[in-house]
Amino acid sequence: MTRMNSMKSKVALGGAAAVVAGGLAFAGFAGAESHDDAASHGPTTFEITVENLSGPDAITTSAGTAVPNPLSPPVWAVYRGTNPLFTAYRRADQGTARIAEDGFPEKKVKMLSRTKRVSSSGVILQEGGPLGPAFEPGSSATAEITARDGDWFQFEAMFVQSNDYFYALGGDGIPLFSPDGTPISGDVTKYVNVWDAGTELDEEPGNGRFQKPNQGPEQTNYGPSTREPVVPQAYTGDPWEIPSPTDLIKITITPKG
Repeated sequence: MTRMNSMKSKVALGGAAAVVAGGLAFAGFAGAESHDDAASHGPTTFEITVENLSGPDAITTSAGTAVPNPLSPPVWAVYRGTNPLFTAYRRADQGTARIAEDGFPEKKVKMLSRTKRVSSSGVILQEGGPLGPAFEPGSSATAEITARDGDWFQFEAMFVQSNDYFYALGGDGIPLFSPDGTPISGDVTKYVNVWDAGTELDEEPGNGRFQKPNQGPEQTNYGPSTREPVVPQAYTGDPWEIPSPTDLIKITITPKG
């Protein structure tokens, strides 16, 4: 099935079905308050820990080669209202395109800093490794964020062995507080999807001429462009399987104090 036909069949299911199919139904947060209606309480500080769980043979290609899967530095936002990083089934903005194609966070960080519904945003950098701020296999980093009851969280990080795949939570992000105002805590990786930005022609992960590992470190927007909407990678119709996010990445949220 082609990408567009696959996407159209999912959209035809209707909004509610598309939300569930897109990985946006959060059983652990059932009944959560709407983004804008939560009561205002004092701020809570959270630690966000990102780990690259992949090993040297994380992805095996059809050619029989095995490659690791680094992560680009994750860009994050705390916000109310709609997800400020991307909108499922609509075209990606240039900030998301630069993350998904090249792993560069700067444009998205600048865009988020100008978005009114975003209370804070930034990028998590892994320091001291051979890939600089990127997350090589086995590396991790932690950042602190501050949020109030009613705030939501979302991030984007490049699935590096691809043309334009990226990791993010379900399309709405996740609420940082339960309905009774309790800060959430624990491993939230089960809510992470691999998304296709729709900005570059897909090649088999780890085996593509136009993928970032085969480009110059500062090169951007290299390869055949497309103008498709952002969809979960599982909806693209691409004829290859990729590892589950829980095999390659781990996101832990821990309230402090």
